[in-house]
Amino acid sequence: MLQRLKKKATKNNTIVKVIIKSMIITFFFSFFFIFMYFLLIDDTVSLYTVFINNLSMNDREHDNSDVTYDFNKHELNKYPALNSKYGKLTIESVNIKLPIYLGDSYKVLAKGLGHYAGSNFPGEGGSIIMAGHNTKGYLYNLYDVNIGDTIDVKTVYGHFVYEVFKTDIIKEKENNKLPLVLSEETLMVYTCYPHTLGRTNKRFVVYAHLVEASYE
Repeated sequence: MLQRLKKKATKNNTIVKVIIKSMIITFFFSFFFIFMYFLLIDDTVSLYTVFINNLSMNDREHDNSDVTYDFNKHELNKYPALNSKYGKLTIESVNIKLPIYLGDSYKVLAKGLGHYAGSNFPGEGGSIIMAGHNTKGYLYNLYDVNIGDTIDVKTVYGHFVYEVFKTDIIKEKENNKLPLVLSEETLMVYTCYPHTLGRTNKRFVVYAHLVEASYE
């Protein structure tokens, strides 16, 4: 009887060791594949996602071709449709080129750069707030922007150039760091900080003044 119990105990120990070994191997390979994903194919997958999202957009429904600028009022005669594409933002120094959409929903941010609808539009002389994901294919390189870099914004009604004068890392709820003012045209572009999985409670913000404008 004692011999039988010893054999059973030995068998159970062997099973436990096999299970632990299997778990260790599974963990190792899971970690390895996740690491390789971010190291090798994350950029490709992100760019592919942007491409697919842009293909799936129905821009013909809202081409915003009737959006024009009123020089007397310094505002738009008609505004772009919500969730529609109305321009493109380019920061050549860090290789960022993204379409601009009115709105900041998750659906919009999956397509490109979202323009907070409560802020002004380029050319209106006030605060302009835009945001995007910090993954590759979006605003991943925004952290590398330097003072003096230019931000090019082309819209359906005009072309605007901004010069970066400040960058900052703020907390998610520090709304006072993204002020809505009418005294000076300031473009604020932000994304989550730092690069990590999921949401963070910090934002990296680029501030830029308008230095050139032309209207169509």
